[in-house]
Amino acid sequence: MRGRATFDVESYRLRGRFVLKASADGDAVLEFGGATLLGGHREDVVVSLVDDTLRVLDRERGRYYEGDQVERLVASGTRTPGAWGPGLRRVLADGCAGVESVRSREHGLEGQAADGPFELKVASGRLSEAIWPNPAPEDTFGDRLEVRYRWRNGAPQEIEALLPTRGWRVRLEAD
Repeated sequence: MRGRATFDVESYRLRGRFVLKASADGDAVLEFGGATLLGGHREDVVVSLVDDTLRVLDRERGRYYEGDQVERLVASGTRTPGAWGPGLRRVLADGCAGVESVRSREHGLEGQAADGPFELKVASGRLSEAIWPNPAPEDTFGDRLEVRYRWRNGAPQEIEALLPTRGWRVRLEAD
């Protein structure tokens, strides 16, 4: 998937271009380059999730982060610690670690994970919406991770991930 990306997180609104590559075994690489609306802040990063390790190569600043360093990087920029690797896996609809129970529903599945309830909705044979527990600790802010998927000709056209209470949004829209 490649196209336009928008990141609205805390006081940052970045727009730019992205390339997302995900493999059948669950590994994923996201390349993003963009800037704030008036160009005052620029980003050029590669984010990879291989096995259970989240990595960030910040090409704009010449820095590399891995594992817990990534968690600290996100926490320092957002003042919100969290399990961002598993959160990214959930956004990409890959892996459901800690699932304790699953029930079939008319339009998808619902269940209980170790960190709370989840719901997966299907439309026209494709995943259309996922609602997951908050990837940040509940004492940080009460929220949930909502992900919406739009498809065209069997390929993902849009992925939008939201933490609605916090007001965070990441939108990837294919060309």
